[in-house]
Parts: sequence; structure tokens; C-alpha cells
Amino acid sequence: MRKREYRKASVRGMSFLVMAAVLAGCGQNAPTQTDSTGSSSLSTEESTGSTSSNLNDSNESESLFLAAEEFSDRDFDSSYEESSKTITLNGTSAVCDSEDVEISGTTITIKDAGTYILTGTLENGMIIVDAGDSDKVQLVLDGVSINNEDSAAIYVREADKVFLTLPTGTTSTLSNGGSYVAVDENHIDAAVFAKSDLTLQGSGSLTITAEAGHAVVCKDSLVVTGGTYVITAEEHGLDGKDNVSIAGGSFHITSGKDGIHAENKDDASLGYLYIQDGSFVIEAEGDAMSAESDAQIDGGEFQLTSGGGVAAAEPKSANVDWNPRFQFSPNTERENGTNNTNNTENTDSTEADEEAETGSSTKGIKAEGSLLLNGGSFVLDSADDALHSMNVSIYGGEFSIQTGDDGIHADEILKIHDGSITISQSYEGLEGAVVEIYGGDMDVTASDDGMNAADASTTTTLDTAIRISGGTIVVAASGDGLDSNGDLEISGGEIYISTAEGGPDTAVDYDGQGTITGGTLVAVGSSAMLQSLDSEVQGVICTTIEGAEAGTEVTLIDNNGNEVVTWTPTYSYHAVLISSPQLEENGSYTLKVGETETEIVLEGLSYSNGVSQMWAGGGRPEGAGFGRGEAAEKSRPSEEGAGAEGVQPPEGKVPSDESRPSMPPEGKVPSDESRPLMPSEGNMPPEGKVPPNESSPSEEGVQ
Repeated sequence: MRKREYRKASVRGMSFLVMAAVLAGCGQNAPTQTDSTGSSSLSTEESTGSTSSNLNDSNESESLFLAAEEFSDRDFDSSYEESSKTITLNGTSAVCDSEDVEISGTTITIKDAGTYILTGTLENGMIIVDAGDSDKVQLVLDGVSINNEDSAAIYVREADKVFLTLPTGTTSTLSNGGSYVAVDENHIDAAVFAKSDLTLQGSGSLTITAEAGHAVVCKDSLVVTGGTYVITAEEHGLDGKDNVSIAGGSFHITSGKDGIHAENKDDASLGYLYIQDGSFVIEAEGDAMSAESDAQIDGGEFQLTSGGGVAAAEPKSANVDWNPRFQFSPNTERENGTNNTNNTENTDSTEADEEAETGSSTKGIKAEGSLLLNGGSFVLDSADDALHSMNVSIYGGEFSIQTGDDGIHADEILKIHDGSITISQSYEGLEGAVVEIYGGDMDVTASDDGMNAADASTTTTLDTAIRISGGTIVVAASGDGLDSNGDLEISGGEIYISTAEGGPDTAVDYDGQGTITGGTLVAVGSSAMLQSLDSEVQGVICTTIEGAEAGTEVTLIDNNGNEVVTWTPTYSYHAVLISSPQLEENGSYTLKVGETETEIVLEGLSYSNGVSQMWAGGGRPEGAGFGRGEAAEKSRPSEEGAGAEGVQPPEGKVPSDESRPSMPPEGKVPSDESRPLMPSEGNMPPEGKVPPNESSPSEEGVQ
């Protein structure tokens, strides 16, 4: 097979340049073109426009790899002549009448190109392929059973390429007994060990058991085009040095390390994963799928469990020390000059260090370069991040995720163009230095932030930001709903946020500029640390209320009696933030929270009420409540009374409550005994002279 000649830096750079083009105001992405060497490149069309307004990124899927480059015609051709050379295995001996086959006890060596049909059983033996470096060898496993107690069942010492063919209706078994004794200078550590390109093909079944080491190791390019595989391995299930490329097949893999692993320690441009289709059930103690370079999945069905799943994850906590004496009005600053934020940082560099020390990584799908998902059905249960890469792009697929850490994490840029994503349990739902949402349906439940643009842990000069231009997003978070350590830009989509009370978090949190120029936003939560959004094109309402229990519907009605928005939040709340293109300049509206109605009149395009910059003695102005901390009640969007013009989240898009963490009992907010007393009302310090908050939330451990 012709070797792929591309640099990982080029492929990784491709994804980065695509995303950087968006950041720089460049135009729509074009699909990847592949040059004659097989390296990936991407053409872009330049256009004008600012970053904040030009988010019309193309929804056409990208490609890091093309199927035509990954699979040859012969990879799919599993036919063979019945008159081919036959090797009959007879337990402790074998028979073959070809001079190209050498038999010594239970060691059978194939020395030339051609097709060889294997039948029977071999006990404590080995099939060795030792042909010329330009020879192609086809091994037809016609219902064979081969076990080797001390080494590989099949060992490809030398050839150009070897095909393991599984004929229709056959079942074969390959196994290792738990140890590896050297037979030459090569370090054999798998039940199937190949030094050349290796293709698994056909429609039969193959069971591979490695009591020690890996099930399949290929020190070149590992390709699978068909077959049914039941794999149990003490370490990796499928391991390819240059790449693992799968066009189809059914896989049930149980592994002590990674289920599918691609890594080339000698050439950082290799070690990639490409999946065109297939059915995968993987239970891995390490990562379910891991690529040291890039990974692309175009389709297939995936049920992946890593590290024992979320049940085995170490509990994570933001460890925030919150002082409820401080409360902030929309778009105001703290005494240190920074906007209201948790100042969370990307902690993945620490995680990477820990993984390097322990050798353990328990992510669902991980790629050190770029991860591109164009389609497929995914059920992910991981102790660590479910999806993790330097850059993540999602153009389609259905995702059901529960994880002990982030649902989807990108060290640099996370882009979601389409797809259905349900994150029922996570620490943080969606995270990247830059998070860009162009479309899709997202239902996110998080014990910390629902969506987080964290400070980049790399040397890149990315401007941290969350940008949303489309899609339907429902967030239930115990931390912030949307948390950007840079800018927050909303230009489209429907966004519904419910955040738990009882801490320093709020529905919308940003350090830089917060703007909305399109789309619908309904966000409710604590009135502490409350921020609003700026807009020059549509109205924004930001107000505190007396308080509403979990499951209390919030509705905004215009002066003609039409519902602008209506939604039933998951958690109790004391603040409401609403923006919609239907909110007109100087318009009059009625805000209904349960049975309580409040008249709202926009001053221009904004309304802000009931939030004081700070108050004396730990008190608060009337209506400016902060978290009661009651546990969330299950709720669904109300369908009653929704007018034709009203906006509601789609049916079924309400976050699940099964895994939501309970909040502290009423009144159990953190103690303020160690805080300096605030001046009494009427004796406030001059503006900018607010006493320092010595124990404000620490950045350490907060994400």
C-alpha cells in the first residue's frame, strides 16, 4: 500500500487555519482537497467582514482524510481461488504440499507471495509470513483455531502487504497464552503481529484473545474493510503504527488499555485514525479510541465505555469560595477592574502531565491533533472527557454523552456545525479556548459550566471567545451557563439556560465584551454576579425577581398579547435575562413568572432592574435575591398557552435531571465570617474604592 506522505503539522495546521480564518474574518470553508502525495489541504475563499458578524461558516463537511486514499480496491476484494495453496492444521502438526511453505513442528513459515488457505486447529503454534519486501500474501482463515502460549498466533516478519481474509459463514480463533518469548530481534507483543501493511477483510468472524499484550499490532498501516471481530486484550485491542483505517465491520473490543490505538513514536506525522463506517462496542480501561495524530469519523455506530465510565470517575469540584456580600449589576466590573467571571483556566496541561506520569488516559475518543466528526451514532460513557482533541469539528451525528469530566473538549477551537448532542452528565459540557456554534441541537447538563471558553493552555495566540450563530442550545448547569474568559458573541440560534443557585455563578458570564445581534436567549439563575448583554439591533431584558421555584414557567408577552418567549427552567431562579429579535425599541412587555406579572418598558433596546452594585452588611436590595440552594426539580418546557409567535425549545430538548448534583439546603451558603465588614448603607466608599475581596474565588482547580 502506498504510504501516506503528509505531515501532522500540516493536517493539524489545516484545521487550525480553517478556524483561524473564521477568527480573522475570512470566508466560508471549502471541502478538503487532497494532492498527489496524499497530504491534506484546504482551500478557502476570502471575504470581508468582522469576526463578530461573519459567522456564516459553511456547513459542508470537511475532510482530513479521503476514503479513496485510505483503501485500495484489493482491500475490499476478499475473493480467492479454491485451488490456492492449502495448509491443513492438525493440532500439533501441519501439512502443505507447496514448496513455498516450510513446516517445523507447529511453526509454519510462508516464504513467497500468493494465496494460502488455512484450515484446522494448531495448538501452541505460529504462522509466520517471511516473504519478499514486495510480496503480497493472502491468508484465508477458513474456520481455523490457532493458539500460541508463548508468542503470536500469526507473525508477519516481512512482506509488502498481508491480507487476513474471513470467508462468509466461517468463524476463526487466534489467541495468545499469556507470555511472549523472543523468536528473533523483533519485540512481538500481540496475538497478531505484523511488520508490514495488514488488511483484515471479508464477512466471516474472528475472535482474538491476548491474555498478554495486544490483540492486533501492525507496525505499518492497519486497514479493516469488513468482518465481525470479538477482541479481548490485556493491553490495546487494535494498534496501528502509521494508521488505523476502518471502512466497515462489527467490533466488540474489551481491552486493558485503549480499544483502538494509533501511534508512531518515530514520525509525528503518522499515527492517525480514520473510520468510514462500522459498528463498535468498546469497553476500554484506557481510551476507547486514541490517535496520536488526527482522527476523522464519517459514520458508524459507536457504544464506547472508557475507564469504567462515569461511575468510576473521581468527583470534580470547582472549589469556589463565594462571598455573597458582593453582587454585580449588568456589565459592571469588580473592584480589581475585571468583569464578573470565575476566571477559570484550561487545566488540560495538568491532566496531560498526570497522564504522562501514570500512563492512564480514560477518554472516549481522543486525538492529539484534530478530531473531525462528520456523522455517526455515538453513546459515550467515559471517566474522563468524552471527546478530546486540540481542535474539534462536528458536522453531524447523534451523540449521547455522560462523562466524569468534559463532554467535548478542545485545547484550542471547538466548532459545532450540526448534529444532535445530549450531554446528560459532565463536569463541563462544551469547552475550548474558542467555542463556535453554527448549528445543531445541544442539550447540556453540567455540574460546573455548561459551555466554557477557557484560557488556552498552548502557545497559540487565540482570542478566547464563545460565538453562537445558530442551533438550539439547552443548558442546565450548576456553574455558569455560558462562561467566556474573553468575549461572548451571539448572532443567532435559540439558547435556553438554567443555572443552579447557591454559588458565585450565573447564567451568562464573560470577561470581555458580551453582545447579541440575533437569535433568542432565555437565561435564568442566580442574581449574584449577574451580567447582561449589549445590543444595537434587538431588545435585551435583564432583571431580578423575588424568586421562583424550580419548574416555574417564565413567559414574556408583548403589548398585543403575543408570547415572545416561554420556557420552564430546571432550577429555581432569582434573575431573568431575555433577548429576542421581537423585542422592539421602546417596546412594552409583560414578564410572567408563575403567577407574578411585571410590566417591562424598554429604554431604547435595554431594560435593567433590581440589581445593585453592592449592598451593606450582607443585605441586598429588594428583589435582588441570591441562591436558595434547593435541589432541582424535574421539569419540561410548558406547552400550554404557547402562542404561534412564541418561542419554545423543541420537544425533548429539556435537560435530563437524573444526574444533576443536589444543591446545599436552604440557607447553607458559604460562611462570611472571615470577610471584612462592609460599610453601612449610606457610607459606601467612593467608586473604584471597594475593599478587596481577599478570599475571592481561587483560579486553582476552577475550570
